[in-house]
Amino acid sequence: MLAMRSTPPCPSLRASIAAYLDAQQAAGDAGDKKASDAEAWKDQFFQWHPNADTNKDGKLCWPEYHAHKAKVDARKAARNKSNGGQ
Repeated sequence: MLAMRSTPPCPSLRASIAAYLDAQQAAGDAGDKKASDAEAWKDQFFQWHPNADTNKDGKLCWPEYHAHKAKVDARKAARNKSNGGQ
């Protein structure tokens, strides 16, 4: 049978774990901010391009955004090409 440790884990291990968990939480918070920034940009794009909502559900999903953005970029590239690259 295994003997149970009666002493608590060493303080340096506890501090290391706490620092690791704090870093993970901070990284998660930064990821959440990036995601919310991306959603805000997508919402702004939808206001500029309401016809991007191809299924007409009133929401712009990421696949609709990417498909419409590709069309907008292609039109812009064609226009620039016909204007001599300006």
